[in-house]
Amino acid sequence: MSTYIQLYYFSASDTFINNRAPFTRGLFRAMVATTGNSNAYWGLQELDEEVRVGYLITVWHSQEDYLEYKNSNVFNLTMRLLEKAAVGKIIHHLFRGVKELTMPTFQAKLTEFVLASAKNGVSNNTLKKTVGKVWAVLDAHGHPSSIGECVNGDDVYVIVIGWPAYETMENEAFMTPINELSSLADLRFWHVPFDKYTSRL
Repeated sequence: MSTYIQLYYFSASDTFINNRAPFTRGLFRAMVATTGNSNAYWGLQELDEEVRVGYLITVWHSQEDYLEYKNSNVFNLTMRLLEKAAVGKIIHHLFRGVKELTMPTFQAKLTEFVLASAKNGVSNNTLKKTVGKVWAVLDAHGHPSSIGECVNGDDVYVIVIGWPAYETMENEAFMTPINELSSLADLRFWHVPFDKYTSRL
């Protein structure tokens, strides 16, 4: 059974930037009322990035667990929290885990997201293999990472990486597979320190 990763990202409101504690408490109250949720996280993009982007991650044991949540009042509560946290449009993706999610990915000092969308003419199979090469290099160097495949068939993958420091990402061993991936896919990168997760394991 695959893990499912729900990702929301949005331009962060001043309320969210200045005090995330109420959002953390609200998310905890929502998640404890669910079944099948393993963890949930709020995050705010690093100050030195161009825009202060907020994130909400929830992790589910199966698609059925996620769909049960999606059709519940708990989902409505989560959306109300998101509306207060966001300014403008909220973007959503649901990913099925290709390489199983590891909690240290989100517990690291800095979590990196790489969103990879296939370029014209690139097959899903080719993109999937190349994304797997990135994961293999990270795994070989002992860095927690996960891969998710978008469930709606858009040939979009997410790579989630836990880093001990920002400068680690400049290592040539990691840049080589990323450069190969960039020749096949349009990439978007985010670097986010996440708030302490809520465990339901």
